[in-house]
Amino acid sequence: MRNRMLHRMLKRTTAVMLSVVMAAGTCSMPAAAAKKGKETKDKNETVYVNADPDGTVNKITVSDWLSNLGGSDRIDDMSELEDIRNVKGDEDYSDNGDGSITWNAGGKEIYYEGTTDKDLPVNVKVSYFLDGKKMDPSAMAGKSGKVRIRFDYENSSYEKVRIKKNDYTIATPFTAITAMILPSENFDNIEVVNGQVINDGNKNFVLGIAIPGLEDSLSLSTSK
Repeated sequence: MRNRMLHRMLKRTTAVMLSVVMAAGTCSMPAAAAKKGKETKDKNETVYVNADPDGTVNKITVSDWLSNLGGSDRIDDMSELEDIRNVKGDEDYSDNGDGSITWNAGGKEIYYEGTTDKDLPVNVKVSYFLDGKKMDPSAMAGKSGKVRIRFDYENSSYEKVRIKKNDYTIATPFTAITAMILPSENFDNIEVVNGQVINDGNKNFVLGIAIPGLEDSLSLSTSK
């Protein structure tokens, strides 16, 4: 992968954008029903992280989709997000003051997003190499050669489960999708492990996917 003026590229483009999606692409979390004893919604949540080239987090945006299974007028939800806004309608909500909110859904599904400064359940570290030598990305400015960018994920969220009368501690199943935009004028011969490269003629969209903690969780059956 050829590099020219890498540092400027990293500063001007979305250097790292990490999207963590719970439960391998969907997180179904039934909440308290508006009608007692009857499930009225599923909640699907996606977390978007804008980060510096080394993985340092700058901004966390959370996108939630409340599917209104029962066509309810109101949907109760638990949320600690700030700056909540409806992104696909004009339905409003009320803050109940106990960590819960109630949407005036009017029978519709609700799509909303907000921000948070809480610690992420999955952290990412980004390392850079030029011709096999690990370097700070700022030191790579103006140089050419074979560039390797490595992403390491750490899942810090675990839960206890019981399988066939045995208790296990397993990693919460998150899927981490990392995206980078690399201009074609600066990079060519791009390869990615566990991902895909998409080229539109001007830019290379590099997507990588990982399920941090999965390997350890799958090995639990051999520990008993």
